[in-house]
Amino acid sequence: MKRVVRAAALLTGQGHVRASPQVASRPRKLTHIDTVFYEIDMLKFCYSRLRQGMWTDRRDAYLFLEGFLLHYRNLIQFFGDDGGLKVSDSEVWSAKMLSKAELQTIMDKRPSKKYFGLISQYLSHCTKKRAERDRAWNCVEMYEELSSVMSKFESLFPREVTRLGRIIVAETPPESAHTASFSVYK
Repeated sequence: MKRVVRAAALLTGQGHVRASPQVASRPRKLTHIDTVFYEIDMLKFCYSRLRQGMWTDRRDAYLFLEGFLLHYRNLIQFFGDDGGLKVSDSEVWSAKMLSKAELQTIMDKRPSKKYFGLISQYLSHCTKKRAERDRAWNCVEMYEELSSVMSKFESLFPREVTRLGRIIVAETPPESAHTASFSVYK
């Protein structure tokens, strides 16, 4: 029999999150808009860590780069109106009716057309293509290409509309956020 325990990770005095879950998961998302906010929060978090440029282990840089690319890809797919959850299908993910003009301010297909395939190939680790050709990513440029759409989205949907109390909230800059949630199964 599985017993589910929800526990928040503890922030240690050295600024590290400590948890010892047997099985970890992301915070539970209650609505589709919660998922979009989670992706935005995680992109901002990974971006801020990449911009710091100092790690105790070089593999941390790889982890934050891959996290950045993963969340970036998810967001450009959503804002690019491509994939499962589309920005144009606002009746699916939003309780608020959006005007055509509002929808246009949060829709941008260019980053998806430019990066989606490249990111997908890069994140597919065990492929011939990955071994034959690696690439560098201009994360600053990529982030800037998406930042106005994310800002407009966040202004159209203030955070208190969602029920995501367990992850980074809008008022907390990503570089100072230190919370996480874990699901532990025994």
